[in-house]
Amino acid sequence: MTPLFLDPCDPRIEDPSQPLDLTHWQPQDKRTNKLTRCLEALRDLTTAFRPIAENTSGDVDKRVLKQSITPLYNLATTLRDLNNEIISNCPNELMDKEKKVIAHHFKIFMEAVPTTNSSPLKTARDKIAAHLEKDKLTPEYRDYWDQFDLPVVADWIMGCIRMFTIFIQPDLYHWKRDSGQADRYTVMQFDGKQVVLEIAENKEPELISVTMTRSPKEAIDAELRTLLALVKRLCPEAGKTEAYKAPE
Repeated sequence: MTPLFLDPCDPRIEDPSQPLDLTHWQPQDKRTNKLTRCLEALRDLTTAFRPIAENTSGDVDKRVLKQSITPLYNLATTLRDLNNEIISNCPNELMDKEKKVIAHHFKIFMEAVPTTNSSPLKTARDKIAAHLEKDKLTPEYRDYWDQFDLPVVADWIMGCIRMFTIFIQPDLYHWKRDSGQADRYTVMQFDGKQVVLEIAENKEPELISVTMTRSPKEAIDAELRTLLALVKRLCPEAGKTEAYKAPE
């Protein structure tokens, strides 16, 4: 009989900037890698936005706020990449209601956080955040600075948080982590079920154990809530719109 275990630990997803631990989950396939690319952008954005939210003086330095623009743009575009992956390659794995919810919220997201060439977010990212526009006189940079402020950035962030939250609802993602033993592989093909397989040369794969554990998506949700709390500390009204109401 295959042993069945219960893992009470909080799930953790690898942070490439930190040492890897055997308990860290990593993406196992392309779609999950696109999800963790979004997580990387989220982490960068949280790091950039935290000094703004924790400033007790009440003044927002737009040069400090500008540090959020590039990771915010990265988050918006990685969320779009994830949507394309899900719509193109996962249609048979989604229930009709899930497809409807994703389509509804993605339409709102595209309007709330535009990343087209002429959009304020991309303009700010291209002209003054990622690098400085070389063909403009520096007084002309004011046109780019005037296109965003704290409330605008907060709304963009809220749009990304809402869309990211929608994307982690379906059971679509596949994970792995190091088992610490040769020929043994720890995977999670379905949320909450960790499986250890032994795959040795010239032998049939063998199921070693099953562990009931919490989905790595809970770790993403926790990081989303951290950023949400920072935004709400400064802008309690950010992102409020009836358009976010789920479709019937």
